[in-house]
Amino acid sequence: KITHIWAEVLRRPAESISVDDNFFDLGGHSLMAIRLVNEIAKTTGVEIPLTTLFQGATVEHMANIILGKETITRTVIQQIQAGGNRAPFFAAVLAGVNSLGYVPLAKRLGSEQPFYTLQTPGPGPRAQRRPYTQKEYEQVAADYIKAMRSIQANGPYHIGGICEGARIAFEMARILESEGQEVALLAIIDTWVLENTQNRRLWKLYYYSVRLRQIASKSMKDIGPWALRALRNQFTRALGSKSAPPRSEWLDVYWPGQDFVAPRIHTKITLFKVPKQPYYYNRDPLMGWASRSTAGVDVHIIPNGRHRFLLREPYVRELAATLSRALDQLQPRVDHEQLANKAEVVGAS
Repeated sequence: KITHIWAEVLRRPAESISVDDNFFDLGGHSLMAIRLVNEIAKTTGVEIPLTTLFQGATVEHMANIILGKETITRTVIQQIQAGGNRAPFFAAVLAGVNSLGYVPLAKRLGSEQPFYTLQTPGPGPRAQRRPYTQKEYEQVAADYIKAMRSIQANGPYHIGGICEGARIAFEMARILESEGQEVALLAIIDTWVLENTQNRRLWKLYYYSVRLRQIASKSMKDIGPWALRALRNQFTRALGSKSAPPRSEWLDVYWPGQDFVAPRIHTKITLFKVPKQPYYYNRDPLMGWASRSTAGVDVHIIPNGRHRFLLREPYVRELAATLSRALDQLQPRVDHEQLANKAEVVGAS
């Protein structure tokens, strides 16, 4: 059953799939993986977390989970690639986000590069459609550091992330610095600083243009209730009614005002960015990160990159090549047996 689901998702003959083939080696990617686990759940009634594919992306592994021969382990840290004798790279991911997107990047970095993701199990704040608070980011960063140190006890560390993962990686660097640890590489992948970096008028133009396209795609039957609800919300807000919907929490996240004081670190930030940025952001080639580091920002352009597809082929090739060069310049060769022994000492203490 699972083999036939793989065949349908991967669009290839079932007889060409072996039970020990790797899903990603056969051309699978993160979006396909979502469909894969959904189809398996419909067919078998067993929901397999996406992160299970880190532990074994094979038909056999999935079958053993469904049959109860293997257990599902939910941990903060997941190993994508064991690698050789290079210092590991740790990618921070927000809870509830599909972290399988990092698999192509890890593979493109080469088999000598150990690669791990850090992600809290569970749905995360996106399921509640709300932003993380600063305290929540700090707590998540602290949890990720604890998990990371089970692999690498002490710095220099190589960490990074995209979107909310970049924010978590920044908080990790800030905490590590306060503990006297060195962060040799803080990789921010095509992510803007959230606070005060968007032109509010241009953002509204973008937001409402998207909303209008969404409305245009709906039938009149669906548009009517939506329009009435929108008018009622605007009317109750104008009257200052207690029944009015609460003000969006995101407004204070993106536009906290000119009194906002940004946290800063001493680690140099390495920014990997695509050439074309959304028009509603302020014109800043450093994407707001200059205000976050006393050591400055190194910028690496991904020439043909597109933000939404940076972790997918073919764009991930250029990102991996650029990141690999940055890692080559920074990291010494590492004895992983010695690194693991140090991590055991930290865990015991």
